[in-house]
Amino acid sequence: MKIEKTTVTKHLLTELSDLDPITVICEDLGPRQGKIIIECYDVVWSAYWGGIGHRSVTDFFCKCDEHYLAKNLSRISSTVTDYENLDSWLKREIIKLRRNHQIEKQDARVFWVDVNLWCINEESFLHSEKCRGLASEIIGDDWWHALPQEDNHEYIYLCRVINAVKDGLKQQAALQAA
Repeated sequence: MKIEKTTVTKHLLTELSDLDPITVICEDLGPRQGKIIIECYDVVWSAYWGGIGHRSVTDFFCKCDEHYLAKNLSRISSTVTDYENLDSWLKREIIKLRRNHQIEKQDARVFWVDVNLWCINEESFLHSEKCRGLASEIIGDDWWHALPQEDNHEYIYLCRVINAVKDGLKQQAALQAA
């Protein structure tokens, strides 16, 4: 068994605007390597980088874009399906098909009524073969790629946490430099 000693720095960020206290653990594992662990309100994100150049993981983290960091810290998508507007989305697609003369007036009317009956919420969409069949008829075989999207609140929260961590680490570096 081999045991190695590494340099770990723990930061506690408190008195944050609209965020709970954040614990940040930065570990420089050697040249060009480092990892960071961020914890806020019992949610933990972590990332390892094996090619950060000749700088500390703290310096690397502070210079990165929050979207790059969010992608490395978590698998949270920046958008989620907007099921609340699913019926409106399908109806807009029906209107487009009708305006482009791709469907007849009677077919558009049947689609419209079926959307009102079968695609009223997330539950009906996810568990109704009829609604998914309508989406396929209206949009096409790859309809799920065109589902309406909205910003993911979990992703927005993670980016707020990342920006708070970056600000805190920058303040700490400025204090150490002074």
